[in-house]
Amino acid sequence: MLATTCLVSTTAVLAQSERIAIPLRPRPDQMVRYHTVQEVRFALPFPGAAADPSPASAAAGTIVASTDSVHTLAVSAPDAQGHAEARFTYEQFTMQMSLNGQPMPVPLPTDSILHQPFTFIVDRDGRTIDIKGTDGNATVMAAIRPLFGGALSGPASLTLAPGESTTVPLSAEVPLPLPGVVNNGALAITGEMKYTLASVEGAAARVAHLTTTLTGRVVGQDIQTPAGTMSMAMTMIGDGTLDVNVDRGIVTLQKQRQMIDIQIQPGAAAGAAVPPMKMSGTITLTVSAE
Repeated sequence: MLATTCLVSTTAVLAQSERIAIPLRPRPDQMVRYHTVQEVRFALPFPGAAADPSPASAAAGTIVASTDSVHTLAVSAPDAQGHAEARFTYEQFTMQMSLNGQPMPVPLPTDSILHQPFTFIVDRDGRTIDIKGTDGNATVMAAIRPLFGGALSGPASLTLAPGESTTVPLSAEVPLPLPGVVNNGALAITGEMKYTLASVEGAAARVAHLTTTLTGRVVGQDIQTPAGTMSMAMTMIGDGTLDVNVDRGIVTLQKQRQMIDIQIQPGAAAGAAVPPMKMSGTITLTVSAE
């Protein structure tokens, strides 16, 4: 009896310490339905005041953009070059924007998004190498590429043991909901994402629980505004959790919160009428598989 107990305990410990492959893309020939809720909130401070993106802020202005959507994702088998197609179709999509609580025009026409598939071409390493639309949504492809560019970014899989971490490079574009800024101020961000495997549960359907830590930055990127060209620098930190069905390669639940600090320096053409500005913001994201 003692020997049996020791064997079972040893097996359990070894199972927990084994390195396992954790796919972060649905396995081929599957369709997954996701519900996504995202909020982007930025505070515009008075001159000389610290920016505070909280709802009770006394900032000069608070810009909020929120989206609530449901989409399906279907992944094909890779071809001879290792390229696969990931077909992304919105079934529901709502977007709201406001400035100091007052509604603002929404930059994306939902008629050109709903039920119009977008196809990502990903390579064998999981990198998105192309995004294709249809005749029905071709007019909005340029506007939404920054939104979709990071949708399938990051590693295709991880190999970790419980308690082990790995850090991977981050490269993405994040659109900012700033009034009058061309292309919503899409920022090219570089940084790192750290993944840590906290635990693995289940036998028939294994679920890996991971934590994530994000650092990102933008250094001196020019943006076009009605007042002229301005230089923007940004830092971003964030954390979150990730639950993955290991056998199906499906992220069943993702939660992320990011905090952003931005410094804007006006160009010479803007003159002294446009002072340097600092902003702070938060991005919260929840994605669940249905």
